[in-house]
Amino acid sequence: WKDDKENFTNLLALHGVPEAAFAPRDSEALSKIPSTPSKFGRAVEWRFGGYKILLGCDLIIFKSSSQPDSPFSSLKLLPRGEVPTRSKRLDVWLENVMCDIPSVVWGSPPAQSRSKRGLEDVRIQKTADLPLCETPDEEGEEFSPESTLDHGRRLLEFLKDECVKDGGTYCLCREGSGRPARLLDMSPDVEEAPQQGVRSSMALPLASLCFRMAQQGNGEDQRRLWKKGLQLLEPFRKEKAHSSVYAMGALRLAQLCISAALEGARSSTAGESGAPFKEEVLVLLREALQQLEGAFSVLAPWYFFDVTPDVSSPGDGEPRSPQMGPSEPSVELETTNAVPPDGRGDTFADRRAGMEILRQAHAAYAETIIHLVKYCVVPVHVAWVSHGNREAGPQDVPRRKRVSVALLLVRLFWLSRAQISLGHLPDTKRKRECGNLEQSLLEMTGDALFALSCFTDKEAEELVGERGPCREGRSVVRYAASNLREWAQQQRQKCPQPKVVPKPKARRNRKAKQAPAEPLPAEAALAAAAERMAGLDPFRGLWDTKLAHAQYASDGRRPSLFGSSGRSESLVVFERAARLHGGATTEAAVTVYRKLAHLYNEAGAEKLMQPNSSGRIAAVEGFLVKAYHYMTQAQDHENASRVLLNLAKLFLDEATVSSEGFAHSEFTHHQYSMYRKGIACTERAAKLNSDLGKREHAMAQLKLGVHLMQFARHQERIAPPDAKRALDSVQEKGSFLDVDSSPPTESLAALANRHLSRALKGFDEIGENREMAGCHYHLATLAQQELEASAGRDWTTSAQAKQSVAVRHCQKALEVFNVDSEHLREHLDVTIKLAALTATAPRKGGGSADLAAVGILAQTEVRILERVRATRGGCGLAVDLEEVIIQGTEVVAVKTLRREMGRHCQAAVAKGVPNAKVVFAQVLRNEAVDVGS
Repeated sequence: WKDDKENFTNLLALHGVPEAAFAPRDSEALSKIPSTPSKFGRAVEWRFGGYKILLGCDLIIFKSSSQPDSPFSSLKLLPRGEVPTRSKRLDVWLENVMCDIPSVVWGSPPAQSRSKRGLEDVRIQKTADLPLCETPDEEGEEFSPESTLDHGRRLLEFLKDECVKDGGTYCLCREGSGRPARLLDMSPDVEEAPQQGVRSSMALPLASLCFRMAQQGNGEDQRRLWKKGLQLLEPFRKEKAHSSVYAMGALRLAQLCISAALEGARSSTAGESGAPFKEEVLVLLREALQQLEGAFSVLAPWYFFDVTPDVSSPGDGEPRSPQMGPSEPSVELETTNAVPPDGRGDTFADRRAGMEILRQAHAAYAETIIHLVKYCVVPVHVAWVSHGNREAGPQDVPRRKRVSVALLLVRLFWLSRAQISLGHLPDTKRKRECGNLEQSLLEMTGDALFALSCFTDKEAEELVGERGPCREGRSVVRYAASNLREWAQQQRQKCPQPKVVPKPKARRNRKAKQAPAEPLPAEAALAAAAERMAGLDPFRGLWDTKLAHAQYASDGRRPSLFGSSGRSESLVVFERAARLHGGATTEAAVTVYRKLAHLYNEAGAEKLMQPNSSGRIAAVEGFLVKAYHYMTQAQDHENASRVLLNLAKLFLDEATVSSEGFAHSEFTHHQYSMYRKGIACTERAAKLNSDLGKREHAMAQLKLGVHLMQFARHQERIAPPDAKRALDSVQEKGSFLDVDSSPPTESLAALANRHLSRALKGFDEIGENREMAGCHYHLATLAQQELEASAGRDWTTSAQAKQSVAVRHCQKALEVFNVDSEHLREHLDVTIKLAALTATAPRKGGGSADLAAVGILAQTEVRILERVRATRGGCGLAVDLEEVIIQGTEVVAVKTLRREMGRHCQAAVAKGVPNAKVVFAQVLRNEAVDVGS
């Protein structure tokens, strides 16, 4: 105590004063003495000969006053009326010598009946007088300080010679009835466990010491202490008093290994060019598996003799608690106690605590396997695939497929084992405490099933058929292990051998210094990872019968894991995982939703490639709708828009190539409904992502408008659907798209004009000038069709308005498809359309509309010829399109335009238009055309 207020000056002021002078009232200050410090709260540096030792001390020490040179004294309490024994004096003498305390104060606590506080029988004794006897009754109770220090010196020499490991941990102990001291090496690299059946009287106290120290430690030391305690407790683990302690210790060590493995895995660089995972991660997880299986052997020994193949799987509804054996009772605490079938029902003093440990062990076992697959099995498989693809040739492909299938099946074996472990838990505990574990388990199972489904049925027959290497579960494991070892050997041969630093021998009075280990090359790290994985066998003697009959590990069901059936199985598993997430938006849930959307999209594409059938479109629509649903749950609007666009393409293709029993000359109500659905999909996609959906929405409107325009020539309206189609339309209401399926009342021309106008507006919003020009062209064509339908009638104001609108559309199109642009073909088509519209309207002043059309075509030809002559000596875009007429080396005309000029001239000649024959002759002779004013 450094505070002066805490100094008990009255105590050491008695030094040299007779005991009678000490009054009880003077010892009231001693009532403030705190209890003996625990955990060695004071550190002391003791110099003993040539040694400097750091010790922990729990002495209560006072100083007499606040003066710097005031002496110190230690305090020791004795029962009233007792005299310090030899061992007590020896203990105090050693403590005072080590702490350099010159004296000790002996005292006894006051009687309980007295109200005054303080000490009685207080006396002071110098440290140098402690080895001597003060009374004749103590004859023979002396001890020699020199002999004691000599024993200590020899003990330190012994420790110096034996404790030679840097960072080593040792425990020095001696049995109560024995004289020799024993030194236990508890360093990390000591793997020596007590021999079975060999019991030591110090094993249980040391195991308890290790467990207590482990509870206060952390990191690797904590795990090492738990393991050392379990090794000491191994001979007693099946005894009534120690089995539950052993099981709890094994569970705690496994949990620490899992936590350390997760920390190491998350800090590793998985998937890079180096090792696929840190080697210590696999070592820790393997240690966790072994400890948990050791706990099972104590808590539920019947697990190792199971014979009933009743195991639920992730794809078979809700998981059930598997049967553990014909004579095994239920594991529910509410129904009966868990006892082994051999009558050892009194193994645990507390049955309920034992069952809770067993349930925690089941959950930890499943968690260990899940992390093993995620951080070890999958990375090794990925590394094997990536390295092999760079090194293998075409002749190695069949063999590599077999090995890849074997690795995937081994992964399924491990996951099935985790599912068996979770199946032992009650439903309430599994849903409340193991939800995340089951979600991860289902997701990994779905990944493995999807990977297997990528192999065709024919490849599956070669791999898992009667003659294949993967026909039986254990042969699958052996085949995968042998190939991993072979690949490891190949990787090891590619890298230089690391320098082997010989381990120095331990020398007395000297600690060997080891050089730091050099990091392994990437190839060597991969080889080590592959070899360690090859040594892990999912058939471990625990639940092997259940594993052999599990849904995804059974030999009989293995062929169904490939192809379309395997993809269906993976969909079922992922659906269960999605239900467990319950619509959450966590990272794990979003990953599952994305995978489901991808699978349903793939299923829709596969169904679409099948031969046409009555329910094919509906099935594809169902798959794509589910894909869209899960993408929206994942809040991935961009990919949700892509799924909607795929669905729109399905509807638009069905509308374009309809397989109904109608003639192709009639536009049916079913086709119009398909177009409506496609447009609804593109509209919703545009709302989710304008960059993706707006253009497709406008393009769908354009397709429908053009399709309607083609049928508007000979069809007035869309006929109502038949009775069956009408029933289907009623059933479609309120579905995913909610499209009005009633037949339209407008004419086909009016519908075409509406959809083309919407397409024009959509392309204008996104600035697609070329597509806008195409819409103008089709609108002009629609107006031309209507004018042609009314040919021979009087020219009315309505006809004049239609003709003016059509001409305006052509002019708008020509602003984009001009002569100077790269769209010369489109320029010719629009010009021809404009000339045809000009020829339909009567000319003011009695002029010929046909010759006016010829004039428009002639002006266009002049501009085209000027451009052609200006580029590369007469060769340009027109020559590439084979549209020009060349006389000698001179380009004189454009074929398409001359053909249209001739048609209009013939019409003018037939009507008796003056000067028509002259113009016609110029056209035929490929001369410059002059239609006059």
